[in-house]
Amino acid sequence: MNASIERNNNHQLTTIYISATIFRFVSSFVLLFSAQIQIVCSRILLHLFFQPDLLSISTIVGAS
Repeated sequence: MNASIERNNNHQLTTIYISATIFRFVSSFVLLFSAQIQIVCSRILLHLFFQPDLLSISTIVGAS
């Protein structure tokens, strides 16, 4: 009986560790992606503010 409880606890700890690792990777990717979106949006806004040329926005987005 005691061995099955211990096995169950180990399984729960492994599940918690795996889910925490996945959450850490996902959150770091989300932070990286949001930083990339902020860079692209600020480039577009700066470009529109200084040179309102809509055709070259695609080159700014593609350059990042």
